[in-house]
Amino acid sequence: MALISVVIPTKNRLDLLKTALQSVYNQTYPHVEIIVVDDSSDDGSREYLMKLSAEGRLKYYRNESSQGGAATRNRGIQEASGEFIAFLDDDDEWMPQKLEKQVKLFDNQRVGLVYSGIELIYVEMGFSYYSIPKAHGFIFKEQLIENKIGVTSAMMLRSSLAKSYLFDVELGARQDYELWLRISKDWEVAGVQEPLAKIYARGMLKRITSNINAYEKAISHIDLKYQEDIDRLTDQEKILRRSEQFFFLGSQSIKANNIQLARTYYWKSLQTRFNVKSLASLLASMGGIRGVLNLRRLKK
Repeated sequence: MALISVVIPTKNRLDLLKTALQSVYNQTYPHVEIIVVDDSSDDGSREYLMKLSAEGRLKYYRNESSQGGAATRNRGIQEASGEFIAFLDDDDEWMPQKLEKQVKLFDNQRVGLVYSGIELIYVEMGFSYYSIPKAHGFIFKEQLIENKIGVTSAMMLRSSLAKSYLFDVELGARQDYELWLRISKDWEVAGVQEPLAKIYARGMLKRITSNINAYEKAISHIDLKYQEDIDRLTDQEKILRRSEQFFFLGSQSIKANNIQLARTYYWKSLQTRFNVKSLASLLASMGGIRGVLNLRRLKK
């Protein structure tokens, strides 16, 4: 039975981390090692994790100065012993059969990455909806145009790939999307058609527009990094890609609780290329953030 290394980066979220860890302990797949990398917490996480480490329940590593999410995950990857690596953010959680159902899809030796469906939960709004995998196989071009794969907590990778590729520490955002993009260039992608991870959107009322600036910079960085691949797209595919980038920024503006900015990006997406998705989101935004979220629930 293959060993799966579970990599959990954490920083100052001890109460949420306990829930995330429990969801790993509850997994039906028995052969798991847990690696927690603490990005310099000062909320009691260190003492709690050292105790669990002493009991043999996990492996604990600590950055003495904050390194950020990409570098922290990379350290976890480098310390992993498993044949496969699954990522879990410290404020998310898994359903009990997640690892068991994902690992089976690696029987196809061409598959390098397996993702699952998710339940996306907006905590402050008491609102959630499901997103189920739709893209499978060699999907690099599709992924270059639009992120088809999703968030880190839904992923499992071959360890050899994770150690070779690593997250790009130069990116201030979208490190996960860029890594999935690199992997999908050479490997098939597979998905479990069930919501096996609960992804929590917290702190919407506290987020600020500067978060969106980080996404804009990341998009520019990725554009430069993949310029040769982008040049191979048809003119229509390039327009579609640009439209999808604006739509993505609109969705992130919703998470930042900025409905005006979301409308701006949905409109830019429409101006770039007429599409029903952006038009519907723009119209739904007239009902505020909840209007857009209700639309997503209907679509899924």
